[in-house]
Amino acid sequence: PSGISPPLEVVTATDRGGIIAVTTTVALAIALLIALPTGMYIRIRSSAYRADYYVFLAAVLVFLFQTTTVYIELNGGFGKSMDLVPINNWDRIDKAGYAADILYLVTMFLSKCSTASIFLRLTPGRGHSIAVKTILAGMTAWILMAILVVCLRCHPAEPWFDTTNAECSNLYTRWAVIGALDIISELALFCMSVYLVWNVRMAMKSKMTVVGVFGSRLPIIALAAVRLYYLQIQLDSADPSFDAANTVALTQFEMGYGIFACIIPVMKPFLASHEGPLPNEGYTGDNYNLSAFGDGNSNVK
Repeated sequence: PSGISPPLEVVTATDRGGIIAVTTTVALAIALLIALPTGMYIRIRSSAYRADYYVFLAAVLVFLFQTTTVYIELNGGFGKSMDLVPINNWDRIDKAGYAADILYLVTMFLSKCSTASIFLRLTPGRGHSIAVKTILAGMTAWILMAILVVCLRCHPAEPWFDTTNAECSNLYTRWAVIGALDIISELALFCMSVYLVWNVRMAMKSKMTVVGVFGSRLPIIALAAVRLYYLQIQLDSADPSFDAANTVALTQFEMGYGIFACIIPVMKPFLASHEGPLPNEGYTGDNYNLSAFGDGNSNVK
């Protein structure tokens, strides 16, 4: 009708760009409109600007760049059946997708490191500190390996053109290994929360709260696993642009939720700030205190 502009993206039998556009925008909104303002509010109220906060900000920034690359892909026609995409657009689409893959890995790495940094501020003993640093070292090894195998594909001179298993036979195997280690790192962070409270004098309810708060990252495991399932379909497809919609949607949600999960451990001080002074609700100087999650008694046995 006159005066009504056509939608930027649509979902049809030959075009799933709308799915990618909506999920990418929603994930970005979670990070920029919910996680970032909440995290900033908590830090301003507590006056505690430490490593976990700066790593969180870095994750948001990298995610913003990653989202930009996805929009560049969409602008070129990504998400449509390949025969509908102008051939001159593929160089731009493939290069943007290549950058998006790398930035996805960096975003997830930074979100994990932000959570691990919170553990470092909560650790009641030397053993806990060593455990967290070991996890951090493992995650650092993971990101270095992941970037290496994603960057150096079957055709090192132009790796961005290796977008299917037909063009690079071991492409899915690489992503499967990366995804498996990604899941293991999330399990390690969850186990760290159990170890953190194992020998601490706290009510069982308080211990369960701590574990539950850090267990909020567990949905990332499901997202990563389902993403691998759809990624295999995409990489084996004769029309990978069209079949990439589910993979990209899950990738964006994984990052958006991963960033949101970074602030969940400090959400109780945020909520408690409406009832009383924030410094008395879970902060000791510049460090978090396990009492933020429980009854105020958190001594090592």
